[in-house]
Formats: sequence, structure tokens, C-alpha cells
Amino acid sequence: MDYLPKEEHKKYRFAINNNLGNCFEFQGKYLEAVNYYIEATKYLTYQDPNNAILNLIRCYYTLGDFSNAKKWIQKARSNDSGMIPEKFDIQYKVFETIMADNLTVECMIDIQKLSIDYFLSMNDWMLTAYYSKLFASLYESNNLYKQANSMYKLALQIRNENIQGKNEE
Repeated sequence: MDYLPKEEHKKYRFAINNNLGNCFEFQGKYLEAVNYYIEATKYLTYQDPNNAILNLIRCYYTLGDFSNAKKWIQKARSNDSGMIPEKFDIQYKVFETIMADNLTVECMIDIQKLSIDYFLSMNDWMLTAYYSKLFASLYESNNLYKQANSMYKLALQIRNENIQGKNEE
């Protein structure tokens, strides 16, 4: 950090910790990822907090620590919620819905349609694939195999199209 302008230190500390968190998350080392993401949140003054907060929510959800995931959703919502971009707001709604104590199949289907349709309309293939797999696993746990299958098919289709597109470049 000695070689970087002092006024940029927080920005780079955020980026470094967030990126390290991503590395651990992609390796499936969620506790390590959480530690780096929490460290990154200490330097949010230069960044939109939604990416870092969603990283934490995703990891805590995967770890089954719904209590901490809900705390981070509340933190995100306590920020000026009118300023939350729709892409992030929908993701918060997904996690709020699927962690609700009174989750019904109808609620799950509604939020799945809302979110997947939105991500598809934005051509956001990473989020579409991630949430397709998330909903597939939820459907499986509720013995809704037809819905799970359609979500897995969508994720696989996106994966295959992205691989094919890269091979054509």
C-alpha cells in the first residue's frame, strides 16, 4: 500500500478482501470467504455495499446460518432502500423469501419466476445459472422434482451456451 495514494487505500483494501473472499467462496470454503467479506465491509466507503452484502448473505445461506444471513439482509435494507438497484433488490427478495419461516411452495414459485425472468431479461447468465441451481435444490428438498428438473435444465442450457459462445470466439 505504500506505493498507492493514501486516499485510495480503502478502495484497494475493499477490492483485495472482496476478491479473496470470492476465491475462497468458489473453492467452497465458505467460512474463510465470510472472514474476507466481513473484512471488506470495513472499507465500504468507496464501494456500493450491495455486492459485499450479497456475498455474505450467499455464504451464510450456503452454510445454513440463516440468522446471520437475515442480519445482513436487514443491514442492506437499512441503507437507503430506495437507492438499491433492482438487480440487488430482487436478490434480497429471493433470500428473504426462501428463508421465511412461513415459506410456501407458491411463494417459492413466485419468487423463482420473478427473479429468473428478470435475470434472463437482463441477459445476466451468471445470476440466472446461480439462482436456477438454488431453486432446483429448494424444489428437490420439497419433492418437487419436475420444477427442480426445469431449473437444472435452464442452468445447464446457460452453461452450454456460454461454453459454445466462448469456443466460437
